[in-house]
Amino acid sequence: MKTKSKLLLALSALTVGTVAAGTTATFAWFTTNRTATAHLTNITAANPNGNLELAITAIHAKMQPATDSNKTEITRSFTQTLRDLSSKEGYEFYAPVWDASSSSKFTDGAMNIPQAYEKYDVWDESDTTKQGYIQFTISITNVGSSALDVYLDPSITSIAGATVTGTGADSSLTSEQQATQAANNALASFMRVGISSLESNKGAVPTSYGGDAKPELNENGNLVFMDSQNNYNKFVTGEGTVTAADTNIGTYTGDDHFFYDVNGATGAGGLDALTTISGQSTNSDRIDHPNYLGRAEADGSEDGKNVIYVTVAIWMEGTCANSDAADGGVVDIDLGFTALDPVVEGA
Repeated sequence: MKTKSKLLLALSALTVGTVAAGTTATFAWFTTNRTATAHLTNITAANPNGNLELAITAIHAKMQPATDSNKTEITRSFTQTLRDLSSKEGYEFYAPVWDASSSSKFTDGAMNIPQAYEKYDVWDESDTTKQGYIQFTISITNVGSSALDVYLDPSITSIAGATVTGTGADSSLTSEQQATQAANNALASFMRVGISSLESNKGAVPTSYGGDAKPELNENGNLVFMDSQNNYNKFVTGEGTVTAADTNIGTYTGDDHFFYDVNGATGAGGLDALTTISGQSTNSDRIDHPNYLGRAEADGSEDGKNVIYVTVAIWMEGTCANSDAADGGVVDIDLGFTALDPVVEGA
């Protein structure tokens, strides 16, 4: 079956603000006086074949700009403030609690482990220090005359440090540019992106990440990815005191397809390629993939069934190593969506 249409959402220039130098951290927590700021520019959707349209909308004002109309290309700029947080699926977030009596703000000085973790739910649109993560919705609309199965396409999905253009001899990187590139790559190594598009959400505009319930990572359409350079399956499990054994740091042990790495050069490493999926002969096999987002019915279908809503969460994962190495870094995140014709079975 042929590939009907592709969409590419490019989140370019996600930047972390200045971070004071400090002891090398076991986890990427910033101390309480190290605020990180993210700048997203050039959010672009490209649809070369014309059967899909895309729009970006806010979730509880957690993103700028406001709702945009469906277009085949969208380019927008906005700024959000990120801080050190941890989440398993992009639905619930936890923040570190530092020992206020310690000048280092760490309980052990050497390991940089927070005193505890607490639930983080203090979003304040007017206060950039009380935001901390990004959530938004992508609506994918089928404007064609036949149904389409929509997928997150690993061949055009990636997290990568922004490429620095060299201005030295023979276009090589200067020492300052090398340091900038290293910071970009480091930041990419602990960015985390959550995707949630349950089939039950089709036709209904979600008002929160994952729709009406916390996404389950063992269900198709719900997944989280990071850069492949990290131990990408760690997350904070909940509130409580942290011990030397990291009792509140969990590890995802489910199907690797649902919590996986993305390499900027090769795409989403834990997902099956669309060329593999399109070669399968039955619809049941075709949709049994974590990156299957749902079937968008033909344009004009009742109850808006021609629209797939994909909720997205982006954050800097606090359980990754070497936060200071990402000082001033810039990262590019590409989310690509492709639609395939359903199999005509029994023909």
